[in-house]
Amino acid sequence: MSAVMMLNYLSETQEDERYHITTERIRDAYDASVQARDTTRDLGGSLGTAAFADAVIGRL
Repeated sequence: MSAVMMLNYLSETQEDERYHITTERIRDAYDASVQARDTTRDLGGSLGTAAFADAVIGRL
């Protein structure tokens, strides 16, 4: 989610809509992964961090 925060900042400071669109895509993929319970152990799932990243990337 730190990448989303960086892209939000760039969207605001660079006034470039592409950053905002990318931010929404990442956030939507993250939310879909959590909703599908494809999460890491600290969130009650069974995935490691690399597998969670793969789950999010797969939803982009």
